[in-house]
Amino acid sequence: MRLRTGTVGAAAVLLVVALLALPAAAQRPDGPVLAVKDRWTALADIGFPAAFTAVSAGFDHSCGLRPGGEVVCWGDDEFGQLDAPEGSFTAVSVGSHSCGLRPDGEVVCWGRNYFGQLDAPEGSFTAVAVGSVHSCGLRVGGEVVCWGDNQGGQLDAPEGLFVAVAAGDFHSCGIRAGGAILCWGDDEFGSLDAPAGSFTAISAGLLHSCAVRSNGEVACWGADHGGPLDVPEGSFIAVSVGLDFSCGLRLGGEVVCWGVWVDGDRHVPDGLFTAVSAGFDHVCGVRVGGEVVCWGSRYDGQLEVPGGPFEILATGSQHSCGLRHGGEVVCWGDDEFGQLDVPTGRFAAVAVGEHHSCAVRIDGEAVCWGESRYAQLDTPDGAFAAVSADGFHSCGLRPSGEIACWGASWHGRLDAPEGAFAAVAAGDDHSCAVRASGEIVCWGDNEDGQLDAPEGVFVAVAAGFNHSCGVRADGDVVCWGDDGFGQLDAPAGSFTAVVADFGYSCGLRVSGEVACWGRNDAGQLDAPEGSFTAVASGSNYSCGLRADGDIVCWGYWQSDPRIAPTPLWE
Repeated sequence: MRLRTGTVGAAAVLLVVALLALPAAAQRPDGPVLAVKDRWTALADIGFPAAFTAVSAGFDHSCGLRPGGEVVCWGDDEFGQLDAPEGSFTAVSVGSHSCGLRPDGEVVCWGRNYFGQLDAPEGSFTAVAVGSVHSCGLRVGGEVVCWGDNQGGQLDAPEGLFVAVAAGDFHSCGIRAGGAILCWGDDEFGSLDAPAGSFTAISAGLLHSCAVRSNGEVACWGADHGGPLDVPEGSFIAVSVGLDFSCGLRLGGEVVCWGVWVDGDRHVPDGLFTAVSAGFDHVCGVRVGGEVVCWGSRYDGQLEVPGGPFEILATGSQHSCGLRHGGEVVCWGDDEFGQLDVPTGRFAAVAVGEHHSCAVRIDGEAVCWGESRYAQLDTPDGAFAAVSADGFHSCGLRPSGEIACWGASWHGRLDAPEGAFAAVAAGDDHSCAVRASGEIVCWGDNEDGQLDAPEGVFVAVAAGFNHSCGVRADGDVVCWGDDGFGQLDAPAGSFTAVVADFGYSCGLRVSGEVACWGRNDAGQLDAPEGSFTAVASGSNYSCGLRADGDIVCWGYWQSDPRIAPTPLWE
């Protein structure tokens, strides 16, 4: 019930497919969107951007805030500016470095630290703003505190209460409780000459600043190189300042930009937005559905919003999970036992059992979620390189090659043999593994001979309900165990991967063609034509991953485990 390739490695060799980033577009309602070809076959694109609640664009990178509080960053990573800390955040701000606000009010910063701009003071804050080489925070009581470089006096915040704060290049600005703006720091380009009046929002850039008046008008001041102060008429609810340009968000969701762009496409994408953020020479916006789209300069990858293609897919009987590029795990399908409630953090591998899911964090820790009736969530301590799950138990492969299993202990399914292994596959009541030497060893229930692996050198193994299959070094597939549905009758030819499930198996030929054999009461053997890069099996359905990122599934399902998360473009 896992996606496997012919490369020996992670958890019954889960597939790691490097796909090109796919274009992004608007979020649709929850639930899979499916193009049904016939009763048995469904086609869906995979790897679509996940929703964001906020975005911030900086000098050469950007960061977004996921609905669960996770911060994800993309673009240049020369100074670790993409290494957002794990845990939950309520806000994020990006300049040449990044800072995030935790739910308890703590400010955490990462990235460049030439001038101590990451050294956030202790205490509880309600907002944080990042400039070029300094940061400012608004404390719970309304006091503004700034840290980092003070070359222009941009850290010398005046006393008094503020309701908002903005950090620019060598200046900072804040909105007082009464709506008035006060700026401090370098004034070479008139950066401190804020207009009079009452304001509700403010943004400070390198050489100019803009703010939204109480009546919705935007006013800008400072350097006017290329027209960044020439604000369009009309009402706005938010504004964001770039190098020599600015962008505003109208009440109806339209984004309007003005001024001069350094490079890249200045055309604002179609659609309605809930937020906009201007960086040095690029802009990012959050669409109404939660999708982030960026435009402008792309030299450092700052337009390449993560959450696109999956690298690993794992299928179960009623739910599935995928590992996105960047380490995010997303699950979909049946959620009766919470098997879709993925914990926060970045992961390197994922596996799916009957009613639970497991993943390996980037630090090697294994974590499981979902049903815990049979101790399926009681992962052992220590580091793992891979994990495999099926039925009510899981097995993990440690970096040393040792195997540890947990969950239901019936039939000795947890009694993994000693020694070094290259891959492990968890089946229903048994498991199999490939030793470093290429020998296959199986343990657990042997009522149908599913443990009686043939001799020889193998490069991959699969454990099904009560049969097993392996791929020999020469590409031949051999199966053993129960043969009530002809699931041992592997076709001739050379294969790179094999999967096994209840009464049937599928293999991936060297040509990329998928061939299936055994039980076919639900059409699970009726693989479509064409080339695939991987194959996965559920209880009554199968899925294949095409080179262009499409998933094609065939067979029968009760829930919706066969389709990846909802596509985000029309």
